[in-house]
Amino acid sequence: MTKGTKWAAWIVTLLVILAFAPSAVMKLMLVPMAVDGFVKMGITHGAIVPLGIVELTCLVIYLIPRTVVLGTCC
Repeated sequence: MTKGTKWAAWIVTLLVILAFAPSAVMKLMLVPMAVDGFVKMGITHGAIVPLGIVELTCLVIYLIPRTVVLGTCC
């Protein structure tokens, strides 16, 4: 693995974390702005927290090196 490839992998991983971690936390904390957006999309209030749990679980699976392929598929 070249130095450039390693840097690219780190950058992609950082971008995934920056995208999914805040999103999952907003769902788990039931931030009003996020709840309103989901309700407008037709997703019920009761489904928001389970979606956040699934999102956070996929992120954790992605961050474990041996299970990165499974996390990518989530």
